Amino acid sequence: MSKKNFTLLLSFLRGVAWAIAIYGATLGFLSYFGSSILTSIILTFFGALPGLFFVVVFEYLNIRLYYLDKDSIEIEKIRKLLDDKISNNRS
Repeated sequence: MSKKNFTLLLSFLRGVAWAIAIYGATLGFLSYFGSSILTSIILTFFGALPGLFFVVVFEYLNIRLYYLDKDSIEIEKIRKLLDDKISNNRS
């Protein structure tokens, strides 16, 4: 899978995770709003928690992908410098 497709997939999944977090928070709040406000606030937190967990996971993967690409560029520069030094020493 190419980097562009993987980035698009991560962005889509992060959006889905936000939707799940908002849906879970809304459902948790509205389900018990009539009986107790404290219970509905607690259930709002627990309803949003799975979605927020996946938001953090997908954001972490996106950051790792960015730094992996950045590191590979730096490694390629170092490899070219070493190859040039080795070829200059042989001649």
